Amino acid sequence: MSTIQVRVDPKTKKSAQRILKKIGMDLSGAIHLYLMEIIKFKGIPFALTMQKGVTLKKEKDILGK
Repeated sequence: MSTIQVRVDPKTKKSAQRILKKIGMDLSGAIHLYLMEIIKFKGIPFALTMQKGVTLKKEKDILGK
């Protein structure tokens, strides 16, 4: 196993841990699951959106990139 260090705001960490605890998962397990989903989807496993709710692909289309 490898170790990953991530810098995150303490409030964000605590909030995530509270939510994960409710579903019977710890932070390490959730991060492992996230990494496995990245591999499965060959990318981020959810849509990334900009401030106004526009996806990155849509923004590129709008900008002609």
